[in-house]
Amino acid sequence: MHAFLDAAVLAEREFMPVPPAIDLVSIVSGLAGMFSGFKNRVLDIASRVHVDPRDVFLELSRPRAVAGHGDLMFDGAMELS
Repeated sequence: MHAFLDAAVLAEREFMPVPPAIDLVSIVSGLAGMFSGFKNRVLDIASRVHVDPRDVFLELSRPRAVAGHGDLMFDGAMELS
């Protein structure tokens, strides 16, 4: 059992040098019911079209979006710009 716990500590130290943090965009992502894995892509798209990434997540949470479908991210951001 100790070996498994030691492996977990090693994996944490090697693969996650910075602990995860919760920021406002992550909170809005969760409130919108969107998968947090889309965060970096939404941030990139929002930056390119000069809109607030929080608005993009909220736009994607509308009923037409299913689990933050990737193709809708850019379309949603463009609608907001």
